[in-house]
Amino acid sequence: MRSVSRRVLIEWAAVAAVSTVLVAVLAGFSLTARADNLIHDVAARLLPRAAGAEIVVVAIDDASLAQLGAWPWPRDRHAALLRRLAEARPRAVLYDVLFTEPAADPAQDAGLARAMRGARVYLPVLADRTLVPPIPTLAAKAAGVGAVDVHLDEDGLVRRAAFGTVAAEPLAWALYGDLAPAAVAPGSPPLIRFADPKASYATASFASVLAGEVPDAFIKDRIVLVGATAAGLGERFPTPLSGGAANMPGVELQANIIDNLLGGHMVRDVPRALVIAACILPLWLLLAAFLLAPPRWTLVVGAGLAALLLCVSMVLYGLGFWLPPAAGVAGLALVFPLWGWRRLAATSDGLALELTRLRARLAGSEEAPVASSQAGGDVLARQMEDISLAIEQVDDLRRFAADALFSLPDATLVLDPNRRVLAANGAARALFGEAVHGRSASALIGSLSPKRGPDLDVWPPQDAAPPVELVLTDGRAFEMQSVWRLDEAGAPAGWIVRLADVTLLKSALRQREQALQLLTHDMRSPQTSILALLQSAPEASVEASLGGRIAAYARRTLALADGFVRLARAEDATPRRQKVDLSDVLMEAADELWPQSRQRGMTIEQAGLDEPRFVRGDREILTRVFVNLLSNAVKYGPEHSIIRLTASSKDGVVEVEVADEGPGFTAEEQARLFGAFSAFERPQAQTDGVGLGLAFVQTAVTRHGGQVALCSAPGVGAVFAVSLPAA
Repeated sequence: MRSVSRRVLIEWAAVAAVSTVLVAVLAGFSLTARADNLIHDVAARLLPRAAGAEIVVVAIDDASLAQLGAWPWPRDRHAALLRRLAEARPRAVLYDVLFTEPAADPAQDAGLARAMRGARVYLPVLADRTLVPPIPTLAAKAAGVGAVDVHLDEDGLVRRAAFGTVAAEPLAWALYGDLAPAAVAPGSPPLIRFADPKASYATASFASVLAGEVPDAFIKDRIVLVGATAAGLGERFPTPLSGGAANMPGVELQANIIDNLLGGHMVRDVPRALVIAACILPLWLLLAAFLLAPPRWTLVVGAGLAALLLCVSMVLYGLGFWLPPAAGVAGLALVFPLWGWRRLAATSDGLALELTRLRARLAGSEEAPVASSQAGGDVLARQMEDISLAIEQVDDLRRFAADALFSLPDATLVLDPNRRVLAANGAARALFGEAVHGRSASALIGSLSPKRGPDLDVWPPQDAAPPVELVLTDGRAFEMQSVWRLDEAGAPAGWIVRLADVTLLKSALRQREQALQLLTHDMRSPQTSILALLQSAPEASVEASLGGRIAAYARRTLALADGFVRLARAEDATPRRQKVDLSDVLMEAADELWPQSRQRGMTIEQAGLDEPRFVRGDREILTRVFVNLLSNAVKYGPEHSIIRLTASSKDGVVEVEVADEGPGFTAEEQARLFGAFSAFERPQAQTDGVGLGLAFVQTAVTRHGGQVALCSAPGVGAVFAVSLPAA
């Protein structure tokens, strides 16, 4: 999973780098200009401005042509209009009519020039392949001349004022420069913020003004633009506000430009570096969302960021700044399929990796290996189906583990690394109460009012530790054992804690100790006293046969008590694991039985005891094992027979055989030979056994990790073989 996460980060960085460079190129080189123009047009239609009240248009319209005749008109008619305008005292007059050629009658040019002296008149320059100014007679009387060139975008619409596109000064700027001497020319053609066509500039017909039908107040102290608006007369230009309506006449376009200049409505371009930054910022926010937000939210985030960028662009447009957002929106739109493609590839590879890991983990378990889907569809669909099948198997394993854990009869808790309860089985809830989830282990155990137990501030320990005893004030006792858990990565995962109720076991052990105490002291003392009295009594006071029988019963009782105690100790105690030379143990056992064997004329032959044979165990218990075996051979073997004691080593095991020439054992006797109190009648035996010696032998050998076996048949003796792991 770490490799998958690392790959995701690497691919995320690659997608971020590619998309960032792409957006920077799109925004830096205006490659999305057409889309930006469309967004600008929407902004222009949504946020039109009101037309300036200080601008008036005198239109050469269809009505004027109908009254005054077809175009062109004689110049004395223009002179008459200028004289009428001069009487109303306008602030300036922009006369959007070309006078680049002299009239047929020079007197008309002179009359027009005289009329221009009464008003502040600005005349246009013809900007074709070359600049053609007005005739000198008129140019000399004009307040200023300038080009009426327009700036057409790639789609043919006029959006910008044509500053700096021709050699001559723009006519609108010439007028504005005179009216506002401190004005600074823009560095690049600014965007025109057009007036609302539904409430455009105040307009009067040329014929109406000429006839005196328009009051002076309509013209006084205003900027008057005179130009053609009649159909088929003069140029018309498409603008963002044209829509399905007729294109804008040139005189109205000039009116918008002058109004923008005077009112400060020109929309300036945001510096290119800020445009690039503004387009990259939402892209990086979306890239961050790819890492932090779930996939179903990234689309919402992306759409929201695109809408936010468009809204910011609209707001800035209303404030007089144009931020083209198309590059940023395009980046947001393009990064989705790019990231989706890479995430799809990474997801497919990750699913394949997880399936491989699951198959590897389950291959060695008893569960069936992860099945492969037989469904159709693309690779990802099949992988998803395989993962679903694998999850079902893992859920089965999890449920099996949970059922096994929580069906335990002992109280079981699962703790987190902070020693707080994550889960508890039914026995734990019965012990601590139902409200155990999230509580600390020390608080739960403290609620039981412990009388004796571990230091709960540091329990359970992180390293392996033996079980600890918890004793409560009400007499109950528990054995607490903890297992420290680590996750797959080796990080701490917590503990599993088991509390086994050992109250009954402790009570039984106490009773057992009391019984052993009774056997070792209370029963031995009277029997010892009986033997002492018999030995010290005068011969005449106790009949010999009766005294012998009493002494035999007393010795039998003592043997029974000793044998029972030894058997109990062997079953209860854990043998001391010391290195013991078994050859020495065997020789010691043989020496202990030498007097008895000598008394019966028997010989104990020893073989293989001349070299050390080391085992690990309790020397005292092992000695008693072989003393018991040799004692049985002496007691039950015939007089003057041979007992063979042999030791050997093979394949890490030390083997000892005790062979006698006694009566042997039947198959039925061998089946119950090593059971407690299994004694068999043997006429030649010198003493009666109590049937605990061989039970002790088997228990002790088993506790030492060995085995004891018997090979015998009636009338051929018996061979007891003891096998112990070599040290």
